[in-house]
Amino acid sequence: MATVLVDQQRAGAQVLKGHDACSENAIAMLTRHGLPDGLLPLEDIEEVGFVESTGYFWVKQKKNSSDHLFKAIRTKTAYGKEVSGFIEKQRLKKLAGVKAKELLLWVSIVEIFMDDAHPGQIYFKSAAGLGRWHPASAFSLQQQ
Repeated sequence: MATVLVDQQRAGAQVLKGHDACSENAIAMLTRHGLPDGLLPLEDIEEVGFVESTGYFWVKQKKNSSDHLFKAIRTKTAYGKEVSGFIEKQRLKKLAGVKAKELLLWVSIVEIFMDDAHPGQIYFKSAAGLGRWHPASAFSLQQQ
C-alpha cells in the first residue's frame, strides 16, 4: 500500500542521478523556493526527484544516513538514506528523513518554513508540534 502511494506521488517526476547533477539540482530547488542553499547538506547523493505540479521531492543518498553539525547554531542533524516531502515558497512540509538533536533526544523535523513576520529567521517544527526559530544565515553553504 505504501509503495503504491509513493509511486503515485512520484508520477511525472523529473529525476536526476549522479552526485554532481543531483547536488546542484537540490541546491537550485531550495533557492528557487526562497530557502537557504545549505539546508540539506547531504553526502554522496545518488538521486533527486521533483514533481513540479505537486511540489513533491526526494533526495537519496548512497549511505544509510549522514550527520551534519550546523556550527553557527550548534545543532547536530541526521539525514536518512532518503529525505522527502513537499516544497513550496519558503516552506518544506510533510518532511521525512530529517532529525535534529535537542539536548539528549533526536527529534523528527516535519516542517521547515520562513515567513515575513520573522525576517532572516527559519522555523523548524517537530512531529510533536513544537519548534524553534534559527537565523537563516546558519543554513547557507557559506556558513558550512
